[in-house]
Amino acid sequence: MFFFYSSFAESKIIIVEESAAIFEAHIITALNSKCEHLILIGDHVQLKPNPTVYHLAKKYHLDISLFERLIRNKLPNVRLNIQVNI
Repeated sequence: MFFFYSSFAESKIIIVEESAAIFEAHIITALNSKCEHLILIGDHVQLKPNPTVYHLAKKYHLDISLFERLIRNKLPNVRLNIQVNI
């Protein structure tokens, strides 16, 4: 369950984990007028959003996350070269 706190509405930094698996609209609606930095974390190759209506997903490209769309359009990004599991 998601609780909307008034302090969240004033956040200057918004961090989205597993952003490659989240619908673009969900990320956009989390943005606010005070947001200065949006940090998207995830693996755009491994996970994708999972729309329930296949026809709509293909017609409106709902199976592509904002994260993947930004990377495809060559927005500057940083990737890990090595990930260590502890």
